[in-house]
Amino acid sequence: IVPLGFAQSRVYGGTSEGCGDTCLQVKLRVRRDSGYYDQNIVPLLAFLNLVGTSALGLNRSEFGNRSQIIIATAFVEIGIRLSVDSKLPMVGYQIKLQWILNNFFYNLLMLNLESSFVYVNGERQRWKALSSWIDIVTVALSILHTAFICLEYYFVSYSKDRIKTKQR
Repeated sequence: IVPLGFAQSRVYGGTSEGCGDTCLQVKLRVRRDSGYYDQNIVPLLAFLNLVGTSALGLNRSEFGNRSQIIIATAFVEIGIRLSVDSKLPMVGYQIKLQWILNNFFYNLLMLNLESSFVYVNGERQRWKALSSWIDIVTVALSILHTAFICLEYYFVSYSKDRIKTKQR
């Protein structure tokens, strides 16, 4: 039994008794079954990111097509995000699946920025030879990022306590 720090003292007959109400404090570690998300949503998002990454296989001069594929994929991810968020509990911190959704979306935004950079600078003599290498490195990093996010989701514990210990 612990005293509540936010309770006021009770006054009975002109005398105060104690420094407030007391309660029984119970801490439970609860694990939510996320099987639906594990089997349906996260693999779908990973494949969508790979589709966005495959757009960099197009020639840099086809920036419109590259960008359309990446942005269309991002809009699909936004739709999934809105649908999933409506079913997740409302808490004061970011839960694991929201972190996954954000990272996959940020990956697509970075792919679009890279595609824009290569398109704008690709016609300059200095960047012509580098543009294909920049695409290759970006594809490799995007695939590694997607794999890392999936590994993080499936094999690393993610809890509110872990976030607090990282901030200290």
